[in-house]
Amino acid sequence: MIILKRVLRSIDAVSKHSGIFAWLIIPMCAIMTYEVVVRYGFNAPTIWANDLSKLIFGVYFVIGGGYTLVYDGHVRVDVLFRRLSLRKQAILNLVTSSVFFLPFVVVLLIEVV
Repeated sequence: MIILKRVLRSIDAVSKHSGIFAWLIIPMCAIMTYEVVVRYGFNAPTIWANDLSKLIFGVYFVIGGGYTLVYDGHVRVDVLFRRLSLRKQAILNLVTSSVFFLPFVVVLLIEVV
């Protein structure tokens, strides 16, 4: 039990410091802006811009999901959630995160690989 708590604290510490990855949105926007200008302004589309922006967004989403979970920033229906015990809230967080997060990761892996 003590080992599990240490592992969870370590994961939370990494997730708390992963907010720096929010800055990935800037290069992603720059790449997409470049692609739009080159594609429509000069009629010379690139092959790499779309793939690179998907990869950057994947990292942004996956790491940002952990960061948001640590700071309890996800949107939920508090009318129901507030009435549950802490244990049931944790179980609901685990289930809903898995239901909405894992399919995205699977689709992202299928698209990239």
